[in-house]
Amino acid sequence: DIDEEVRSILDTAYQRAKAILTENFDKVQKLAETLIEIETLDRAQFEKLMSTPVMG
Repeated sequence: DIDEEVRSILDTAYQRAKAILTENFDKVQKLAETLIEIETLDRAQFEKLMSTPVMG
């Protein structure tokens, strides 16, 4: 059934996204803190932030 296939695809994508966010929680947290502080980032700033090891 098409509905079941769509549900399966969505469930797989959800689990993958959740795993990526969990594995990178420190970076997501740092990104959120930075955006609260300066509101916007350009691509270079984002890439630098994501490539910098997070202490903590």
